This record gives sequence, structure tokens and C-alpha cells, in this order.
Amino acid sequence: MLEDIIKNYGLIPTIVCLFVSWYLRGYFTEKSKNLATHEDFTRILKQTERTTQVTEEIKANIAYGNWMNQQHWGVKEKIYTDILSNLTIMEISYIDRLDYYIRPESEHDMSIPGKKRYQLLAKNEVEALRSIRELIGPAALFISESTIAVIKKLYGDSWLSEQAGDHPKEYLEWMLKSTKDAYAIVLSDAKRDICNKCPAK
Repeated sequence: MLEDIIKNYGLIPTIVCLFVSWYLRGYFTEKSKNLATHEDFTRILKQTERTTQVTEEIKANIAYGNWMNQQHWGVKEKIYTDILSNLTIMEISYIDRLDYYIRPESEHDMSIPGKKRYQLLAKNEVEALRSIRELIGPAALFISESTIAVIKKLYGDSWLSEQAGDHPKEYLEWMLKSTKDAYAIVLSDAKRDICNKCPAK
């Protein structure tokens, strides 16, 4: 076939045609490689853009989740601290009022509840219990069910114990025990909810 081309057209045009076909073959081969590379690059670029967008969305979601956890942590800390502080006020009130009943037969002395310091301690108890009770409604979003239950039980114990008005020493002993029990449960819940690494006792 090459011999026929040379006979019909001559040697120079044949060489030129061969050179042009060789050049064009190389040119089109390189062009197709470049086109394929460009298409690959475009595909990889779009995939990278999608991956970056998804990564940024994930980062934003994580950051928002961390921010929300920090906000909840702060609210939980405040609520648990308020509850524990008020339970401590109540406990101190009971202990200090029980000191009035150290003497034998003093539990029958009905003048003790009328003493000014005793009444101030009783007022502290009432205010602390009221503060705890007021916290429970909104706090239900953030604190444990067992804390809510123990506070409701403490409030019920207080109401029931108050009905035994003729026996203030028994009331104080009962409420001191209930308050200490409540404190232990709330403290355990607070340690678990606020500082996961704190040892629960």
C-alpha cells in the first residue's frame, strides 16, 4: 500500500503525509489524555467540594452540639448547686433545732418552738424547702427523675411530719433523716450528670 502511494503521489508528499499522520496521531493521543485528565480533575474537584461541604456541615453540627452541651451543663450545675445548698440549709436547721432538745424531757417543753432563734431556724427551713420546690418545675428539663422524685418525697415528708405538731423533736429527727437521704441521692445524681468523671459515692 505504501508503494502504491509513492508511485502515485511521489516520495515527498508521502513523507509529508506520514509525518502529518504521525504528528496528528501523537497530537490527538496527547489531546485525549489531556481531556481525560481534565475530566478527571473536574470530577475530583467537584467531589472534593462536596466532601468539604459535608465536612463543614459535620463540624458545624458538632460545634452546635458542644455548645448546647455546655449550656445544659451550666444550667444543670446551677440547679443541682441550688438544690444541694438548700438541702444543706435545711439540714443545718434541723441539727441546730435538735440541740434545743438535748436535755432529758426537753422534748415535752412546748416553749422551745417559741424561742426567737428556733423560729429563725424554722423559717430558714421553710424558705429552703420552698426554693427547692420552685426549682423542680423548670428543672425537670435538666435534672434526673430520681432527683425530682426525692424532692417530691421530701416535700411530702415535710407536710406529713408537720401534722405531728405536738412532737417537734420527732418531726426534726424525721426530717433530718429525710433531708440527708435526699442530699445523698441528689449529690450522686449531680456527680453523674455534671461531672461524669467524679466518683459517685
